[in-house]
Parts: sequence; structure tokens; C-alpha cells
Amino acid sequence: MIQRSADFLKHMINENAVEPDQLELVWSATQKGDKEAKLAVYKVLSDIALHFKAEHLEFIITKISEIPVNEIISEEIELVYELSRYSLRPISYVKKSCDFYWNIIREAKPSSAEISEQALNRFCDIMKGWELREQRFNVLLDCIANIDKEVSVLASIKIMKKLIDNYPSTASATEQYTKTTCLDHLVAEKGLLKALIHDLKEFKANIKSKLPEKETYTESELDKLTGDNHSYVTHISERLSFIHFGKKIF
Repeated sequence: MIQRSADFLKHMINENAVEPDQLELVWSATQKGDKEAKLAVYKVLSDIALHFKAEHLEFIITKISEIPVNEIISEEIELVYELSRYSLRPISYVKKSCDFYWNIIREAKPSSAEISEQALNRFCDIMKGWELREQRFNVLLDCIANIDKEVSVLASIKIMKKLIDNYPSTASATEQYTKTTCLDHLVAEKGLLKALIHDLKEFKANIKSKLPEKETYTESELDKLTGDNHSYVTHISERLSFIHFGKKIF
């Protein structure tokens, strides 16, 4: 039945016969509290992703973006990515997909750490695309701004590591930077290393200020004070790991 629905909808799209109210009818099946029906609709949309036109993609990303962050499920993250994979995807859809992922990444306490990590990975997968190569560096600057403001620091560090590592090791006619020159510019001109060190000190001082006066603390006591789903040890190790990552590239 799912395959027949996909074939029918694909035919209607190819005949330019799908109107907004018809898409609304399809989408309404995801809003009835029946998870099996919701996943079936998502599978149909994913199966015919190649055939959607700009207005259809706009409708779908708008609907998914309206879902509260703490209610997002894995299949929605994957659907947005599947719809973004094809070379003819409109840039407006790609940018809204990135915004969708970015909102999940910035959420301090999403529905689960796995959802946050999945969104981060898909965000980076899209940002590595050819058509977004010029926006990639701006994302790195946004991440430094987050570190300066002590907002979504771990996510920003992970994103930076993935995007910097995507630059070529040697000069290329198609890329403005190599791994080394990108990191060099971020450190020398944008204060990346200074921001990282300051954030590390502030994070430790902030945790210390919340602790009761005693000589030793358990890991669980420290973990409760991080403000998110990540442990205290993870916060420290990710920051130090990124500094080490930079030294390896240099």
C-alpha cells in the first residue's frame, strides 16, 4: 500500500497536479497520534524525494520546522536530509534545512542526546555540499561567536572540527582555504584559541561556584551542574580535544 501511495503521488507530481491542499491532506496523516501512520507517510515522502518541486519542499520543511524541538524524532531528521540530497534542490530549502538542524543543535536539552548528535551530523553533511562552500566559513564564525557567548559550546566545537576537516590538505582552485590556512585565520584573525581558553576557564569556574563546600565531589554531582545532557568530563575533554586537533593540523 505504501508503494502504491508513493507511485500515485509521484505520478501526480510529474503531472503538475499536486496542490497545497492535497499536500496538507497527506501531511494531516502525521498529526493523528498514530506513529506507524506518521512513519509510513515519511517513507513515502522519502521514496519520491527526487520528484518534489520547490514548492513541495517548501511545504514539507515548513511543516517539520513547526514541530517543537523536544518532540523531534529521528525519522524527521532523516527525512529533511533525504529531501536535501539531490543536485537540483533549491538553495532556499537547503538553508531552511540547516536552520532546522541548527535549532535542534542549540537546544540545551533536546528529547535525547542521540537526536542532538544526529541533527549535528546531518547539519555538517549538508554544509559540506558544494553549493554551501561559501557559507561554510560563516558557520565557523558563528561557532566562535557561540563559544564567546558560552552558548552551545560543545556542539560548536564538534561542528568546527567536522567542517575544518572537510577543507583540503593542500591548496585547491575550488576552495578558499586549506585545513591549515583556515585554522590559522580563525586563530590569528578571529581569536579562536583565545575564545577556547577563556571558555574553558569560565566553564570550570562556573561549575565550581555551584558546588557546596567540601574536599571531593562525585562525577554525578558534577554532571548535574553542566546544564545539558553532557557529562562534566565530556565538556572538559571535548574542549581539550579540539585544542589538540588544532595543534595536529598545524
